[in-house]
Amino acid sequence: HHYDELFELLDIDNNGEQSNKKPRFYHRGESCVSCDDDDDDRVLDIEMCPKCQNSRLVYDCPAEDCKGKEEGSEECRACSLCIQRCFHCGRCINDSEYEETFCLEFLCSDCSKPSPKLPL
Repeated sequence: HHYDELFELLDIDNNGEQSNKKPRFYHRGESCVSCDDDDDDRVLDIEMCPKCQNSRLVYDCPAEDCKGKEEGSEECRACSLCIQRCFHCGRCINDSEYEETFCLEFLCSDCSKPSPKLPL
């Protein structure tokens, strides 16, 4: 794979890189690494997607109640092509209700609820 060759050329330990990385969350079409990019020690932004095995940006699910976050499971960890994510909060929406906006963005049921109007 080109991914392995790139790691070899850059003299990067791929296994060590994977084990101590912080979660990366999808947020408004961009990545947010634990919401603080300065603390990220990643050498590369891309990694091997656990679902499709392609080199891409791979995201974690920020929802604490996500069914795919069970101990040792990476079911909800994948690139944005393998798992649809809410445009606003980044949670995986494969098995939950969602709404598609006019701009073809996906919103989970929580983010698609109208916000209460503030009193004047």
